[in-house]
Amino acid sequence: MTPSPTSCRRPRVLAVVTLFCPPPGVLDNLMTYVPHTDGLYIWDNTPGGARITWPTAIADRIVTHRLGANVGIARALNAARRMTLAEGYDLLLTMDQDSRFDADTFAAFVAEAARRSMAADGSGDAEARAFVPRINRQAEADAEAVEQTNFIVSGTLFTAAALRAAGPFDERLVIDAIDTDYALRLRRAGGHILQLPQANLVHSLGQPLTRRILCFHPCTLNYSPLRTFYIVRNHLYLRRAYSEFRRPDLLRTLVWKRPLYILLMEPQKGARLWAWCRGVWRGLRGDLGHDPYLLRGEPRPEAPDRMA
Repeated sequence: MTPSPTSCRRPRVLAVVTLFCPPPGVLDNLMTYVPHTDGLYIWDNTPGGARITWPTAIADRIVTHRLGANVGIARALNAARRMTLAEGYDLLLTMDQDSRFDADTFAAFVAEAARRSMAADGSGDAEARAFVPRINRQAEADAEAVEQTNFIVSGTLFTAAALRAAGPFDERLVIDAIDTDYALRLRRAGGHILQLPQANLVHSLGQPLTRRILCFHPCTLNYSPLRTFYIVRNHLYLRRAYSEFRRPDLLRTLVWKRPLYILLMEPQKGARLWAWCRGVWRGLRGDLGHDPYLLRGEPRPEAPDRMA
């Protein structure tokens, strides 16, 4: 039975965001959702630490963590996952530093997620669900929710039950395809992903680069050598690891067309092509154990324990 809005207590929400040399507008981005959360977990990968003056209204709910090196985002997500489960939060919001919610839609997003997830007695023992907003599309308060097969890290709300069911995020993936891997595991565990139209997430991918070639105007996301390696390796790994991962369109765009874009349009051609070759070699073998880009001296990332 779907509980009425009055039967649910207000959910406790923890937000996590990973910072790396944050852009000038990062505080404005955070302020579109942090005032409606109960805690903000900041994982700072910035060399020397990010320098941000927090408004008094939210300063007392912020926890900042630094290891002194850039270790990607999976470890940050796992730290926030542990905090969510240990301290009794109902929902975990995962965000990118350059994403924001549009026009005060986050509060409605949380309210609808709570209505659909929390038990009739107001407890947080709900179904394993992840809730996603619309992305770069106008929010509609009265539109229908839509079942999804995937999500991106930024803008997703996880119930505590979903975090328990799917287990930890896979730290061996470091940066890319962490969300796709987690969505596959959540669905394998019987969980659901639901898009709620009450919110719009303003989000951009990569650093798009457009060139004119004859009468064509191709656009590439212009990923760095590091990102090229992780995107190629991790998506090829997913194809090998999950029989249900059937996205030839995604592999064609993110993997097999990359050399053409690099040769015709992008800078750092040698470094990016070498990163692509290494990513293909590791990904086709399903090898996440040898990572030429992971900073040396850091603990080796572990595969997720499904029971953790």
